[in-house]
Amino acid sequence: MFGDTNTRYTRDADNIRTLLAATGHDAWLDRVRGGTPPAQGSPALVWDDPNTALTDFGFEFVDKIFYRGNQFITLTALDYAVEDSKFRDDTGHMLSDHRPIFTRFQYTLAADRKLGDQFGGPHGTSFTDVNAIPARPVVRTIGLRAGSRVEQVSLELADGTRFVHGGTGGTERTLTLADGEHVTSVDLSADTASGHTRIFYAKFTTSAGRTLEGGSQSGSSATFRAPAGWQIVGFHGRAGDELDKVGMIYAPIP
Repeated sequence: MFGDTNTRYTRDADNIRTLLAATGHDAWLDRVRGGTPPAQGSPALVWDDPNTALTDFGFEFVDKIFYRGNQFITLTALDYAVEDSKFRDDTGHMLSDHRPIFTRFQYTLAADRKLGDQFGGPHGTSFTDVNAIPARPVVRTIGLRAGSRVEQVSLELADGTRFVHGGTGGTERTLTLADGEHVTSVDLSADTASGHTRIFYAKFTTSAGRTLEGGSQSGSSATFRAPAGWQIVGFHGRAGDELDKVGMIYAPIP
């Protein structure tokens, strides 16, 4: 998350610390101040000279870069700079009334998680189950709600964790897995309804060859398979009152 926040850590009335708590990291704090914000109510760290290029990055600007990772991806801010001298015209004047801030990130991916491509449309609200999946997930139940198209997908783990995405329409269907059985692949179809691209059909297949399917095959289609030795343990995608877009989350078979 980045942009003009119109806030400073030094201001008494600003609640920027709430935003910092929600995201976890501010690139300026991490790279310049060792992770410690200025004291609230302390004098503002303001650079007021528009005619001089800034080289001291200890000054605080209302433009900020916040970031966080999750259990699949770890983000690390490697640099922080105010690219002042690069954003001036031929006469040396600033190109904006705000100085441009810069951060370069490094990312690493978890060795025990994989996220497949998402399939479907751009509507609904983004979701991901990746942070709620335990270290060694065991799937007990896979579920669908479907009529002419898929309204909802669900999955329950052995520890009671349950993921549900989509609406409450259609008819519910579930498949309870036996010990040692895993969800290994899913076939999907997507088409348009009321101007929105939706998931129309889903068919889950387990390592025992059993299936759970619902909806109607229409429009474009795709098949996603877990890599050898891995299983489907959750979802990521977009959903509202129906399932708009979905991708699989994979974890090694315990």
